[in-house]
Amino acid sequence: MSSPPKKVAIIGAGLGGLCLALSLHSNGIDCEVYEQRPLSYQHGASIILAANGICILNTIDPNLVAHLRSVGFSFSSSFFFNEIGEETGRWPFGGKDFGGIQALRVSRHLVLNELYSLCNQRKISIVHEKRFTRIVSRSHGSLVFMFADGSQASASILIGADGLHSDVRQHIFPSRQPEYVTSAIAFSISKSVLRTSLPLPFTVGTKHGALLCIPQDPAGEDILAARQFNIPEPSENAKEGWKAIRDDKDTLVNLLRSNMEDMPDICKSALENIDRSNVQLWPYYNLPSLETWVWPATGSEEQVNDGVTVLLGDSAHVLPPSSAQGANQAFEDAYTLSFLLSRVSKFHSLREVLQFWESWRKNRIVKIRQFAFYVNNKRLPVHEQEKLRAKGQWVDEEDGYGDEFFTWLYSPHLDEEMLLWLDQHGESKNN
Repeated sequence: MSSPPKKVAIIGAGLGGLCLALSLHSNGIDCEVYEQRPLSYQHGASIILAANGICILNTIDPNLVAHLRSVGFSFSSSFFFNEIGEETGRWPFGGKDFGGIQALRVSRHLVLNELYSLCNQRKISIVHEKRFTRIVSRSHGSLVFMFADGSQASASILIGADGLHSDVRQHIFPSRQPEYVTSAIAFSISKSVLRTSLPLPFTVGTKHGALLCIPQDPAGEDILAARQFNIPEPSENAKEGWKAIRDDKDTLVNLLRSNMEDMPDICKSALENIDRSNVQLWPYYNLPSLETWVWPATGSEEQVNDGVTVLLGDSAHVLPPSSAQGANQAFEDAYTLSFLLSRVSKFHSLREVLQFWESWRKNRIVKIRQFAFYVNNKRLPVHEQEKLRAKGQWVDEEDGYGDEFFTWLYSPHLDEEMLLWLDQHGESKNN
């Protein structure tokens, strides 16, 4: 293929899929989005938009983030404290050192509503209740695929942006399944019940594990509190099993309050005020590294031109919530992929562009995943942390997670790196 794709099909109307659709539209590439859930589906939980993710959203619409800030909580750093209230660490998410861009804690559903609205304004087609099942054929620049209702559609490129339990990934890599890691139990409380003057958001580390508290509203009064637990994964039918555990509010509350009498007063003040009706359970999964995010991966130029499938976001690389980068990296995937697809030419073939994009993005994801496990470790009970230290598996901030790392994370030079590759690659072909 020596020109940008004529049409891209996106499976999944989540954050990554809609960001990709809007970015492709901005780059002059036609696309259509297919989503298995009905339009009325309510996406739960809140997310953190860090400085790097907000930069991507600003390229889509400069007013988008302003709208979101009016309904979310803006902040620059999260703080770590020990049991006696001493600060033991600080994790930046944005602020003056990163272009003056503050991070934002906001409802996933509200972000999706804004992205849907922009898609409608720009007449980007989103078809609901269409579940991808399989690729039917690939030839002459057209990839034909089928839905569960028996209907078919076609495109030059198929993008799997359908999340953790991706149907597109399952079709291409049937043996690669997400692996359960741990769980978080969360609940909402009012700031007024917290017996502390510590700055929010914060994590208090105790010998029984950590308690995270982070505001979710513009005034910082509605607080989400959470603890991590190694709840065994249901052995059969995980979806129904997790629902049964999630519905057992008494057991979840008892877990949250376990060892409460031996925890500092700030933790007690939160755990004493749990409202069973808003207790939530979030199982965390990891996805073993895929050999490739592009299929066919090792095909010839002709095979790739016959129709290619690309995975992005959680479909390609599941990042633990402790990284606070899941949505942000999906946005980066979408922005960079759309930019590079629009540059396909006789000097930069589709196969070469996708090979560069995948290798470049994988290197970044590997480093972020390592950071996420470091944050997970900081939330472990003290005796579990000591075990890691004894095994030489503990990573201190000075060993790699200081100012240089956060500048790399929140102020990436995406455009510069892509343009440099395009320029160097074009020059090598011209010579």
